[in-house]
Amino acid sequence: MLSLQVRNINRTALFSFVGTPHPGKPGDIRMELIEQCNASARCTFTDCTGISCGKNPQVVLSAFMDADFCLQPRGDTPTRRSAFDSMISGCIPIFFHKDSAYMQYKWHLPGDSESYSVFIDERDVQCGMKVEDTLKKFTQEQIMSFHERVISLLPNIVYLNVSSPGQVSDIQDAFNLSVNGMAEKVNSWKVKQHFCPHCFLGNLCNHSIHHICDCHIISAQFREILQREKQK
Repeated sequence: MLSLQVRNINRTALFSFVGTPHPGKPGDIRMELIEQCNASARCTFTDCTGISCGKNPQVVLSAFMDADFCLQPRGDTPTRRSAFDSMISGCIPIFFHKDSAYMQYKWHLPGDSESYSVFIDERDVQCGMKVEDTLKKFTQEQIMSFHERVISLLPNIVYLNVSSPGQVSDIQDAFNLSVNGMAEKVNSWKVKQHFCPHCFLGNLCNHSIHHICDCHIISAQFREILQREKQK
């Protein structure tokens, strides 16, 4: 089981960063984090500039498995695949912007974000805050608690191969949570409408004065709802 593997890892670094610098990008803190990491004997930096980390997952996972905390600044977008790579490795993510996780993935990550992650405002880093000073304040017991919470979330963020030996088929994985979450969204909207059994794919129906089900109109409304959900 993945949870047993990451729980038994001997982590030698306090924190790590895997990524590339974004020089000249307004508001970006990557260069500052890289400088802090390189200046610390308790941090490991994996520079993806010449490695192509996206095609070498073993390099990325090895770096995350070696550290207790993993720095997750914003990239080209607020969210990063790296955040999930770190959690799969049992590494505690450090976020610097709430859009990186807390405002996303509400079906997959719990509301008590302080139980599985650390938040440091990127503006504080820009003003000179040292990440290591914040991390050194955590006791070993607190760090272990973070790890256990991250490990407990593994089923929520991976796709399980239920046909593999030893897999538990009734575990809710990332796919199940996504489908269930979307179904709840649709159902919560559907209860406010009338349901038309004659419409294609059970489209919701708009009863006019003559009680005629206009599937075309409702299909358009349904597409609009899905589009709005994608933008949230």
